[in-house]
Amino acid sequence: TAGAVAQQYHARAKDAAAKAQRDEQLLAQKHISVEEAETSRTTLLESQANLREFALRWSAEAQAHGARLALLTVWPESYRRSALTEVIASYRRAATIAKAELLPGGDAWRSAWHCEPGTPLYGRDGFHPSELGTYTAALVVYGRLFKAPILGGRTPAGVRPRTVRLVQ
Repeated sequence: TAGAVAQQYHARAKDAAAKAQRDEQLLAQKHISVEEAETSRTTLLESQANLREFALRWSAEAQAHGARLALLTVWPESYRRSALTEVIASYRRAATIAKAELLPGGDAWRSAWHCEPGTPLYGRDGFHPSELGTYTAALVVYGRLFKAPILGGRTPAGVRPRTVRLVQ
């Protein structure tokens, strides 16, 4: 249930915040079960309130240990791709309220699709990211946390060089 998930995350937040103290950043992406995904979306008002509550809790735990929370924006399931703008806005609001750093993975996906609409960012299940989708989000995380772009290095197999340059 959502309540059990909330308790589990609150317990993990304390441990993660303590570990993040030495790194000064606590990266969080709100993970939910498939069951919760079917009944709860970050575009719904109730889910947005839940996201803000998690962000505030994790941020307080991080701050108590001398770290700062960083929220990774996510993306909706492929069949709800039209909700991407609202999902991004929901994470932006949560980061603002929690005084957390925003890592705009969802924005990177949106930008890639704007430039090349067929960019294969979703995995086969239409829910999880493909290797390219993960790579795209990882570029955002690295770039924001370390204030440096990543160019070169290992790139996803089978992806055209033009597409790799696009997400970089």
